[in-house]
Amino acid sequence: MSYISRGETYELLDSLNKMGSKINFEEVKKIELKGDRVEYNLILNYIEDIQDDEQRDNLRRNISKFKDLYGSDLQNNFLKIIDYVLLEIPRVNRSRRVDKQIESTSLYIEKLKLSNEEHKSIIAQSQEKMGKMQGDFISILSIFSAVIIAFFGGLNFIASALNAIDKINSYKLTFVILIIGFIMFNIIYMLLYTISKITGRKITIDKIPDKCSKCKKMSFMLCLRYKYPIVYVYNFLTLILCVATLLLYTIDRYNIFTRISYLKANMLIVILSLFILVLLAYIFFIYLKSKKNSCDISECAKSLDS
Repeated sequence: MSYISRGETYELLDSLNKMGSKINFEEVKKIELKGDRVEYNLILNYIEDIQDDEQRDNLRRNISKFKDLYGSDLQNNFLKIIDYVLLEIPRVNRSRRVDKQIESTSLYIEKLKLSNEEHKSIIAQSQEKMGKMQGDFISILSIFSAVIIAFFGGLNFIASALNAIDKINSYKLTFVILIIGFIMFNIIYMLLYTISKITGRKITIDKIPDKCSKCKKMSFMLCLRYKYPIVYVYNFLTLILCVATLLLYTIDRYNIFTRISYLKANMLIVILSLFILVLLAYIFFIYLKSKKNSCDISECAKSLDS
């Protein structure tokens, strides 16, 4: 007992694996197979090496047609090869379909894993943001509470001072109210500035570009004026009023106003007019100086743009 050779087996299968009218069943029938045993692993390898599903189906159709036409006249070893091919092709087709489904499922699982990782990352970022937002909300609420406490505490101080208006000197009362207002304003503004830092908002004017040499030479007060104009104006006016109040208190303490009251009315008008003129001149001087600095800064900005 001997096996059919590899060459004879593949010759038979190649002859039956031709497309359409190219196949000649009479020539296939004349192929001689020497041996009475079949190496089924050769047939299985041949079928598995066919990657195209359509080509495998074509081989199955040709063999089925060949068997229908000449099955009764074929040798036993011929029929063994044909029957094994007809048995293995559907199995290989099913195996290929399963492999494709497994591959497709694996790709889908990989996509799900990637999507799951992305969702985990998004959830982690959201949780981190929520935790940060909660901390920011607590900080903002605490600061607003401090603002309210500072505001109403200042109002209580002012109310207490006004209640004692008939008991203390009016100059002292005015000076105390100005100091309380000065402290209240700066504390509240400082708390609001802290809130702006937490929320990422701005309550200041943008800085002058550092590239401008003139801007670098600006003093602290001028930088404060351009970056925090509200703070600058309020504190400047408050300090002027405090100085004026102290000056008036000093003058009145030595009864200068009482002595002036004995002078003629025209003399009083002249002195008041001189005081007003000096005050206006000082304000005008401050205005000219600030305007000059504004012009220098605008020229600096134009030079940077060009």
